[in-house]
Amino acid sequence: MSAVGKEIPKLLAVTLIRSGISKPYWQKRTLKALGLVKMHKTIVHKNTPSVVGMLSSVKELVHVSPVVLRSDLENSPNRGSFFLDNGEAFVDPSSPENTPGTPERTDSSSHTDNISPL
Repeated sequence: MSAVGKEIPKLLAVTLIRSGISKPYWQKRTLKALGLVKMHKTIVHKNTPSVVGMLSSVKELVHVSPVVLRSDLENSPNRGSFFLDNGEAFVDPSSPENTPGTPERTDSSSHTDNISPL
C-alpha cells in the first residue's frame, strides 16, 4: 500500500483506555507526561517524534486517532468549538475563545517591585 496520497495528521487525539495501575514506573511517568491521568479522557497533542515515541511506549494503554479540523458549523449540533469522539474538531472562527488576545494583568504592581537589592 502506498502512502503517496495520504496526509500526515498534525494533531493526535489520545485517550486513556486502560489504567496505569500495576504498570512499570516508566509507563506511569509517560502517562503523566502526556497529561493522561483520568480514564476515558482525551488529550490533543501535536504529532511530533517525541510524542509518537512516548505513545509507542504506552500503546497498550491508549487509543490514538488523528484530529480532523472542520469549520462547517451549519451541520454541527452545537455552536462554538468542540471535539467529537471520532476525532473531528469543529472550530468556530467567530467564537470569542478563538480570538487571539493578551491576558490582562490583575494586579497593578510589576514583578520587579518585589525584588530586594543585594
